[in-house]
Amino acid sequence: MDDWKRWQERGRKDLAIAEEMFTKQDYEHAAYMTQQALEKCVKAVWMVGGMGQPKDLSHDIVGHFVDKIQKDLEECEFSSDTMSKDEVEKIMQEVGRIVEDMQCHRSTRDALWKHSLGVEVTNVSERFMKSVKVADEFLKEFKTHEHKIQIVRKQTRSKAKSYAEKPAFVKQVQIKTTTVMSIVCNMELIIKTIPHYIYGRYPSRVKWGDGERNASDLYVECRSGLRTLMDDVGKACAYLDDVAESLGTVRCK
Repeated sequence: MDDWKRWQERGRKDLAIAEEMFTKQDYEHAAYMTQQALEKCVKAVWMVGGMGQPKDLSHDIVGHFVDKIQKDLEECEFSSDTMSKDEVEKIMQEVGRIVEDMQCHRSTRDALWKHSLGVEVTNVSERFMKSVKVADEFLKEFKTHEHKIQIVRKQTRSKAKSYAEKPAFVKQVQIKTTTVMSIVCNMELIIKTIPHYIYGRYPSRVKWGDGERNASDLYVECRSGLRTLMDDVGKACAYLDDVAESLGTVRCK
């Protein structure tokens, strides 16, 4: 079995465990396993798409992915039907800002946790909410219109023409583009699941009103929001599985 398939299989198992935990009303572990399932499905696509090894992503999928896309955008020609390279760079910066704020500030992490479960967020920095809004709106629009983006490494005009005429080069571009876009299309969900790696896995407290409450108790109260998040992640994992299978078939040809 190929390594990427092992990651895909682990992701499927984690999703099944999450459903089992939710049925048993163990909501915090259901949330953690939901995050794990999506992380592993993303890593499977990352691998089969030739972007690197899963260890390169660690648990900071978004941070590493944003860094790589920003580097590629600096080194590559970029074409899209409806958006400019500057627009994509802007959204990558906003997404990166969310992750940076979450890692540095507990209040931001609490806010993102609430946001992921459909809880109204208050008492958080205006900058963070602006970043969340920009990311959410862009990614929803991106997914709706299914923008076609191609990222091709810069070459001289003569080399670019000769490369473009080679089937192997065309296939490489198609695989990389599909890989990047499949992850970007699900970036909103990936961001929303990040806090559950902490709050679902470890005994944690969340800022709530004027004080703090145990995350485990709040998971019970917010279970309907968690159910929605799990359903969305289930659909995303199924989509990513299809992408991985498709890329695996293309690479074998």
